[in-house]
Amino acid sequence: MNMKTLLFAAVMTGTVFSALAPAQQPKRPRFIGISQIVVRAHDLNESRHFYGDLLGFQEAITVRKNQSAALEGGLPPQQVSSVFFKVNNRQYIVVMPESSPDEPRFVRYAVETDDAEGARAYFKALGYAVPAKTDKTATGDIAFQMADADGNAIEIMQYTPASLSVQSFGKYLAKDRLAQRIIHAGFGISKPESVKLYLEGFAVREFWRSDPTMKAPGAAPAAANATAPTGPLLASLSNLKLPESDDYIEWSISRTATTANAGAARGGQGHIALLT
Repeated sequence: MNMKTLLFAAVMTGTVFSALAPAQQPKRPRFIGISQIVVRAHDLNESRHFYGDLLGFQEAITVRKNQSAALEGGLPPQQVSSVFFKVNNRQYIVVMPESSPDEPRFVRYAVETDDAEGARAYFKALGYAVPAKTDKTATGDIAFQMADADGNAIEIMQYTPASLSVQSFGKYLAKDRLAQRIIHAGFGISKPESVKLYLEGFAVREFWRSDPTMKAPGAAPAAANATAPTGPLLASLSNLKLPESDDYIEWSISRTATTANAGAARGGQGHIALLT
């Protein structure tokens, strides 16, 4: 990490992390963009109505309960493990029927790379917990999963020639769909170790942040008797682009220790941003 990155880590968390010596740094694979946002649904058919009928995304891929996958939609919910609503040729909103109402709604997001095994070895060399190997997914891709220190699940995935996404290139793209791109995944972080993972591992670059005093354009001014904040103004939101993409992640920053992000996700802090 360079001095600017280390300074950013200090501003965000009050902690400065030691950079690896250049000779020790493994080669980072490319992180091309956000490929999936995965959410759970209480009622799959209601989600089909929302994402399909209202937002205009087509069901491109269905993964069945037996983990076989096909280019089809409309299977009965009791047969479905997950449904892929296609936003564009590289991006999907994936909906999984819940197993329990207590499960978090926001499951994970996926980052595309062109070398999934290289990414796994890269994170392992940096000291992060990763599986012993990559796996072939039901849809024909290569992937592995990891998590940040706050418990936000991340899938690192690579499309392959056998991928159902590659086989359906140009198909299942309704002309009247609400959006043609997922621009970010948003979630909460509270731990310095999470900051370190994204800065050091994913090489994200911040392009915007806000603090609690900022208001949207046209918002009403603060009340005359409002108490002005004292002390340093610490960021409450931060937007950070992936290195080979304009896709980005959005941190909702908490400086109070919490138990991972399961409760936050149920409360709506995990979210999808669509460009329209």
